[in-house]
Amino acid sequence: MKMIRILAAGAVLLGLAGAAIAGETPGDQQACNAMADQLAEAAENKAMDEQQKSEFGGLIITLMTQCENNELAAAGQTADRIRAAVGG
Repeated sequence: MKMIRILAAGAVLLGLAGAAIAGETPGDQQACNAMADQLAEAAENKAMDEQQKSEFGGLIITLMTQCENNELAAAGQTADRIRAAVGG
């Protein structure tokens, strides 16, 4: 199931034309979920200490909840905070 979600997220990202990547508000819930998946994957490749991991974990849970609740503007802001926390 996770692999299907990752593959679907990759396909969606190709169609986003960079909107979520550029720090803009995602256009819909599907784009929001794809953005959350992308940020989680990017963070997996970063070396982080325990405090950074904890901060990131809290932010990604907040982002996923915002996506599920269709709070897209708030999700865009949370995504910006995640990008800042992981340095990209």
